[in-house]
Amino acid sequence: MIARGNRVLVDQRDEEWALSAAALMLLRTLNQDHTANHRVGEQLFPHCGHVMYAQGDSDDVLIIGCPSGLDFEVRHRDGQVEIQLPDQPPVAMPAAEWRAAVLSFSEAIMAFYAASSSKQPSEEIDAKGYQTFCAEWNRRYNDARRSA
Repeated sequence: MIARGNRVLVDQRDEEWALSAAALMLLRTLNQDHTANHRVGEQLFPHCGHVMYAQGDSDDVLIIGCPSGLDFEVRHRDGQVEIQLPDQPPVAMPAAEWRAAVLSFSEAIMAFYAASSSKQPSEEIDAKGYQTFCAEWNRRYNDARRSA
């Protein structure tokens, strides 16, 4: 669950999300806004995120899924992060608090992966996409930890 004060921003509900893809999208929001005009991915909490592609010379992975998922805007303003969910008033917090929440979420997903069997992509294009995903996650996670 992600909450701010008495307002729940994201909870378990009865939804299915690609949480590893969500963790990466949230890590991207530590340095970038996610708005209708500048997106870090299709959704911040994608329903699907199982197709990953390396993008030529880019260090970032392209994750493609279905149009379902949970999305909201994240904006950086003067040391604050503003979260705007649809049809709700914005929630603001210090950027350090947002970073701590994103790192904590990412660490929970990392722990799940560590306890799971290793991933075995069946095709070379899938393996390259997964390697790019892992490299981007590690880079962004380590950058965020150094900035904390």
